[in-house]
Amino acid sequence: MITRSIKKEEYPELITMVSNAFSYEKGEKISRDFPLLFAQENLNHLWVAVDENAQKNKITSHAASFFTQLRADGLEIPVGGIGGVCTLTEHQGKGLASTLVEQCCKDLAAQGAVLAFLWTGQHDFYRKQGFELVGRQWIISIDPSFETALIQKSGVASTLRYVELLPGKERETFFPDAYGKLMGSPLGVKRNFTQFSTLLNSAGCRVFASYEGELLKSYMVMGKGKDLESYIHEWAGDGRALLALLAHILSTEKQELKVLTPQFTPEEVSWIYTLDEIGIPMQPGFMAMVKILNFPLLQELLIKRIEAVGLDIKKIIFERNGDTYSLGWDQDVFKDLSELEVLSLLFGPEPPNHQVLGAIFPIRLWWWGMDSV
Repeated sequence: MITRSIKKEEYPELITMVSNAFSYEKGEKISRDFPLLFAQENLNHLWVAVDENAQKNKITSHAASFFTQLRADGLEIPVGGIGGVCTLTEHQGKGLASTLVEQCCKDLAAQGAVLAFLWTGQHDFYRKQGFELVGRQWIISIDPSFETALIQKSGVASTLRYVELLPGKERETFFPDAYGKLMGSPLGVKRNFTQFSTLLNSAGCRVFASYEGELLKSYMVMGKGKDLESYIHEWAGDGRALLALLAHILSTEKQELKVLTPQFTPEEVSWIYTLDEIGIPMQPGFMAMVKILNFPLLQELLIKRIEAVGLDIKKIIFERNGDTYSLGWDQDVFKDLSELEVLSLLFGPEPPNHQVLGAIFPIRLWWWGMDSV
């Protein structure tokens, strides 16, 4: 068994294999829902284990890496995502997936990533490779009974027109304005316009928008493949228009919807707090599993964060000693921290129980799922 990146001629076989592993229906392909991860431009970062003894060197396991940057609390953080991890049933238990995830981490570190992210329910499996659950996301469950309250809180529902934009020209004309609204968010993935339009033109997601005349006021993206049909996982625009658009989607879908959001402050995104005010349930959760790839770069990011909040960088203590860490301020230091403990202090979800460190951390990471729109 050998491990390597795939060859161009192996791409169709790989997509079929991974699609089957994630239980896609016949004729549906995972590349539809993850167009950046499985793009031709990313072939060198699609890693496979190949059985050399099988006819035509059969692909037995896969894991893919994707390098990008996050915008978080005034920082631009080079990071990498890992996705599409799977192994054929008859080859499981041989450590192939672990080997490929390790290869993805090496690949991302070589590209300059300070952290690696992955999204999974198999937490114990990935903890063995240094990943830990950190960060905060909120899942907001909204049923149609809240439609009237949303309309009243918006105050603008009757002045807007609402459309569901189909893939192709309908969405393409809306991309420039939507991209500008999304990039105004203080948290998120730093995507260029081409990446943005590629994701939003996926047939796997639905795009809803509100307009005042010809002016785009808000948009929401719902669904992405078989697991996220009722999830609104990207949104941007005027807060009141977002409340009105959410009410409109509830009225047309006539089912419970779920909105995903990072930990915004009321000053950043007031409409999320309006949902809480009217009694809509909000469930906290971790954002992702994260692993440190480059400690010196992480130290540099912490210095930038401390400078941003106006504190004396000479007082921060952040050191690694073998497998443990020290983190503190001035003479008050947390010592012998595990990677889980230091990741939790840096990225939450809860702030450190320390007067100064609690003002610096957590850094609010936000990257909801590989190729999340």
